[in-house]
Amino acid sequence: IACSIMSKKIAMGAKYVVLDIKCGEGALLKDVLQAEKLAKLMVQIGKMAGIKTSAIMSSLDQPLGANIGPSLEVYEALKVLNNDPKFAKSDLLELCREMVAHVLLNCEIAKSRGMAYEMFDNVIKNGTALMKFKQLVKAHGGNTKKIDNPELLIPETNTILIKAEKNGYLYNIDTEILYKAVNVIGAKTNNKINPNVGIEILVREGQKVYVDQPIAKVYYEISDPKFASAVSTIRKCFEISNVKPASQNLIYKILV
Repeated sequence: IACSIMSKKIAMGAKYVVLDIKCGEGALLKDVLQAEKLAKLMVQIGKMAGIKTSAIMSSLDQPLGANIGPSLEVYEALKVLNNDPKFAKSDLLELCREMVAHVLLNCEIAKSRGMAYEMFDNVIKNGTALMKFKQLVKAHGGNTKKIDNPELLIPETNTILIKAEKNGYLYNIDTEILYKAVNVIGAKTNNKINPNVGIEILVREGQKVYVDQPIAKVYYEISDPKFASAVSTIRKCFEISNVKPASQNLIYKILV
């Protein structure tokens, strides 16, 4: 893994690299110590190649954002870039903020982490980040209509609500199985991506839920023999308990 990732950075002539090393249920490396070993190795390779390298170890015990699926994930990213209040405290925004801060520090554009955070916050609030993204999409020949109106990215397909089966706390979201279930309902068929399929997660781990409260919304377009079992699997991915889980940090460790 280390050779595959870092060889590309070296071959491209990168001078500064910030890596996001995922660990947890939904990650390739589920064990934190294994992930840290990988992170240290990649940082070491970067330094030996003359690249200023940082690695941010982040949790994937629950999905990073509130959406899973091609169109829904772009929708959420645009909402973050639009400074939407609903996503002001999202894990997606927090991780992006931390990664960008380290890019600015590594490049010596910011003199302190506080200054880096402030620069990030400013380009989100004044719309500069969104404008730059739009320029990039346009430069690649992409359609920018949905950037101006992110609601167009919400699939106009069939939906099913997954509801809480009892009162309690959302104790755990099985991220790995949830990702696999999205593919079963049609997000990826015969190596072709269907942008109109996905899952919107309406609650986060540790949140209080009540019986029949919607906890997820499934978007689907095709009729698949495995569909019913996939929806049943999605329901089982949300574990509800009388005990509130211990709060977990999104970022485990930062290696420089």
